[in-house]
Amino acid sequence: MKNLFLASVLSASIVLPLYGEDDSYILAVAGEPIPAGTVAEYASVMSMSDGVVKVTMQGQPMDGSADMKTVEKRRVESLADGSYRYLLIEEVETQKMTMMGQPQEMPAKVNPLVGKPVMVTKGADGVWVAKLEEGEATPDMISELEDVAKGLNEDEDAKLYGTVPRKVGDEWDVESADLMGIDNGAGTFKVKFEGIEDFQGERCAKITGTYEIKGLGPDADAGESEMTISLKGDYLSYRSLEGRYDVRKEMKGSMVMESVMEPQPGMTMEMNMSGNMTAEGTIKIVSAE
Repeated sequence: MKNLFLASVLSASIVLPLYGEDDSYILAVAGEPIPAGTVAEYASVMSMSDGVVKVTMQGQPMDGSADMKTVEKRRVESLADGSYRYLLIEEVETQKMTMMGQPQEMPAKVNPLVGKPVMVTKGADGVWVAKLEEGEATPDMISELEDVAKGLNEDEDAKLYGTVPRKVGDEWDVESADLMGIDNGAGTFKVKFEGIEDFQGERCAKITGTYEIKGLGPDADAGESEMTISLKGDYLSYRSLEGRYDVRKEMKGSMVMESVMEPQPGMTMEMNMSGNMTAEGTIKIVSAE
């Protein structure tokens, strides 16, 4: 899901709108670059509230509750050579969990790229790569750098909105192997071009949708953990018709995370965590030549 939100700020265009025939609009262009001199700021909040936790350890059940929240702010500048300078201003994940009535210590997680300027460039093979502007990346930074590049390489906006002309009233199914940024995601994501509205000073396509997606998360700790993520809910975005970026997007629904772990040889732990999920993101163009 993170990559779905990340992709929009790395593909904000600020160009003249493209029109099809019969009052249709092109909502996304595959691989469309951000014009040089454009600076965009992005902010998002993702949260799971009123979470219910069920853990089974060696056949013994335990119940608990949980809340999770991730706050993120980033800035992207398009340079004259076609590369992007990316700065993660803030990204922190906080969790609160109680098991069997006892609060669990859950330290906040801060993205290691915070405050580290990153250069995102396209190689001769057409693949985007993200590297620190200065210095060597630590091991915990490498996967985060890969996520930054992934937002461009997978071109999620083109997958979500399609690249063919759309008219008000059009409905379509999103076809993608990794829906909502979930690895190995499968399910349904139905989208509708609801109308055209003025939103925060932009003439926007109002896009609505519903989704029900399930995917297998990446293995952790040398393959000792396996997680399944299920998402179900509603989607809304106000997409600039001129710039082809989401001025605002939001998802509201439910999330279920299930995992099986082996804390030590011969010991099995199963965990199920479910709750209400919301995700909201905005893009603001602060400079454009």
